[in-house]
Amino acid sequence: MQSSGKGQNHPKGGRRLDTDTWEVGESSSVVKINKYNVCDIDHGATYDLIVFVTSAVGNFLEREAIRETWGGYAVERGAVLLFVVGDTLNQTIEDKILEEDEKYSDILQGKYFDSYYNLTLKTMSVMKWVSDNCEKIKFLQYCIP
Repeated sequence: MQSSGKGQNHPKGGRRLDTDTWEVGESSSVVKINKYNVCDIDHGATYDLIVFVTSAVGNFLEREAIRETWGGYAVERGAVLLFVVGDTLNQTIEDKILEEDEKYSDILQGKYFDSYYNLTLKTMSVMKWVSDNCEKIKFLQYCIP
């Protein structure tokens, strides 16, 4: 009999929910790298638009290209740009994500394994994040490039 993988321990302290989904950490928050300061004062009422772009955790060059083109254009006009990525077991990629976020402060990293099959979790984590942090935002755009 083969195990489905449920209940196994995650190297970062979480538990395996199914074959592609990890719940990491002890917090009830849906994000690992958060952006509390984006809408902290007025819960997003001063912004017209937040653009969320889904991205594979290792797609560093693609995120840079978006920042240099249409993403940068949106930011110049007052929008907030956030890239939504999942978690990885690769420590090198995780370290690079932390460096990228330190440099640009535009990464929202969820507490789920980054895979195509978890796009639903990315979407739900964005909705939860907006509900918890920016409930007064006028518009949000969710991009799956």
